[in-house]
Amino acid sequence: MGMTGLGGGILLLPLLIVVLRVPAMIAIGSGTAFAAITKTGAAVTYWNRREVDWPLVAYLAFGSVPAGLLGTVLLGYLRSSYGDSINKILSVVIGILLLVIASLMMWRSPIERSGKTAMRSRLPEWITPRMGAVVTGIVGGFLVGATSMGAGSVIMILLLLFYNRSPRVLVGTDIFHGVILTAATTMGHLRLHTIDWSLVAALLIGSLPGVYFGSKLSAVVPSIRLRQILLIVLIGTGLVMAKG
Repeated sequence: MGMTGLGGGILLLPLLIVVLRVPAMIAIGSGTAFAAITKTGAAVTYWNRREVDWPLVAYLAFGSVPAGLLGTVLLGYLRSSYGDSINKILSVVIGILLLVIASLMMWRSPIERSGKTAMRSRLPEWITPRMGAVVTGIVGGFLVGATSMGAGSVIMILLLLFYNRSPRVLVGTDIFHGVILTAATTMGHLRLHTIDWSLVAALLIGSLPGVYFGSKLSAVVPSIRLRQILLIVLIGTGLVMAKG
């Protein structure tokens, strides 16, 4: 996260499941709670800088909060239907989603280089910015509720398709909306009892020096190289998890 601004969900979740062998349900719930806490500090920073588009946050949350809670309800239903085998199923689903996110991230740079208008100009006129924000919230919210991933990756890509805003405002809006979304879905995971608070505490302790050294390293290593490395890691991890 310190090196690239990404990784809160798309790297944390695979590390918990593949490396630490945390059950997928617990990894998703704990990852969501971890994201809700860590995003808060960054959200306050962007708020103080006035780099948050409040109407856009409202439209995103209008779609994402109910969709996120629906995602947690789906997890509860699947757990009651499949028992412990749901962890294996979720691992495969997350692997496929990682590959999809990696593909979306490959589109991000061309969109930004073209002034963030190339893809938006091809969208039908009846797709209004407000409608785009609500749909973006629904898609991202459901992904976060069901997998804890998507708040800082999928939603950000979709925002680039619909809105002409400065990069800082888009990032600030995405992060502040992410706080609302992850807080709501954390409530859903509390009801499912899928949050391991000792794991969340350990992640928080480790994240402090991790973000610090990562931010220092980002000043030395080119950001393009860092994103390329991240994409390789995502694709490799996604392939491993998707194979089951």
